[in-house]
Amino acid sequence: MLVRVLITSSSKFFREALKFILHNRAEEVDTALDIGEFKKLTSVNRYDLILCDLDCVFDHIDEFRRWVENNLKDTRVVFFSFDPPEIVRERLGDGNATNYINRPLDPEQVIEFVKRIN
Repeated sequence: MLVRVLITSSSKFFREALKFILHNRAEEVDTALDIGEFKKLTSVNRYDLILCDLDCVFDHIDEFRRWVENNLKDTRVVFFSFDPPEIVRERLGDGNATNYINRPLDPEQVIEFVKRIN
């Protein structure tokens, strides 16, 4: 079981839906509205997993990546998006784009993904 998870999304619906999906898979689930809240929470708390809405941080992706590289080296960060894999690869500049959830509101997919990384 994960100890602590952070969900970052500008959509309250996504934050609450993912929090509900993960409520039996983590001891604590926090949420952040934007990159500012993300940085604030990750500067004072340690997380086992961060699920991040790609659309929420895409405009600040370089700042986000620097923060993760400098402060969250031991934390698993996973993006979620409804975009198809080829679009995610293009947006992330990642040839594999394997570190993301394509259907974040599908409880089975989210739980299976968490099981694989846990």
